[in-house]
Amino acid sequence: MISFRQLSLDDMPQMYIWHNTDFVKRWWKFADYSTIEVVTNEYNHRLEGNSERNYIITCNGVDIGYIQTCMTSAYPPYREHLKSEELERSSCIDMFIGNKDYIHKGYGVTIIKEFLKKYIFDNSEVDKCIIDLSTNLN
Repeated sequence: MISFRQLSLDDMPQMYIWHNTDFVKRWWKFADYSTIEVVTNEYNHRLEGNSERNYIITCNGVDIGYIQTCMTSAYPPYREHLKSEELERSSCIDMFIGNKDYIHKGYGVTIIKEFLKKYIFDNSEVDKCIIDLSTNLN
């Protein structure tokens, strides 16, 4: 069973480990996550009430990854590349599975479906979601 809980400072050691696995680093290479301090600084600002919501993904009580969401208009790369009508009433998500035992086993689709249902389309201000998918089937 897939569920989500809010990211907390207690999760920083796990986030550090996940960000330094080859299968996460391959896709999340836009920032330096080389020390626990860097990871804590990166995610600490996300916990301080900005427009982004951050969660740990769990499967049957086991932490397996991370997922985040915000209104698309709050995400600078999308503001630069999308038309205003595409940004209106739109949310976006990004995620990774960090637990090696859960990659390449089909959990991604289930995670996205559950997250969309529980955290995106439960918001009356959202009627579409942008998901920028990268897959690694190797």
